[in-house]
Amino acid sequence: IAVGALAHAELAGESVERIERFRTASCSPLGSVGDRLVWAGWLPACSLLALAAFAVGASPWTVVLLFLVLFNVAHVWLRLWGLRVGYRDGLRVAAALGAPVLRQGPAHLSRVVALLGGLALPIALRAELANVPAQVPALAVIAAAAAGAVVLVRLQGRVDGWRIALAGATICILLSMVL
Repeated sequence: IAVGALAHAELAGESVERIERFRTASCSPLGSVGDRLVWAGWLPACSLLALAAFAVGASPWTVVLLFLVLFNVAHVWLRLWGLRVGYRDGLRVAAALGAPVLRQGPAHLSRVVALLGGLALPIALRAELANVPAQVPALAVIAAAAAGAVVLVRLQGRVDGWRIALAGATICILLSMVL
């Protein structure tokens, strides 16, 4: 949004002082919204989906392609939308901050990440435990999935999605090394 607004301002001949004031005032708040939306929400969601795909038997290349396509489609769409809105509104982009994708997106994504974590992590754990001679009963995996979902819902709002995804990936890596 800021890049589009600055491009519009430059082409419209706005004063250098006004452009610098806008750059200073807007870049940090807009960056914060983008960070929460993309890096703390969408990235962990895509990572957990890729983890679940791998756990159910998708090939490594399929998992990589799934992650890259999912992440980049939304990420690039958000960037293009921001450029278009910023260029259209110029330095008057304050109304764009009220857009539902920016205002409500991080909260919705944190719920999605909690749900995906509650589903993907037990599936990945079950896939890792499949190599153990003494198989874990399906009821234990279902109980672990339910407990994981409850824990993730309780953690919502207190722990960022990327931390949950990193913890899950770390657990899976450690289990694969031990087992």
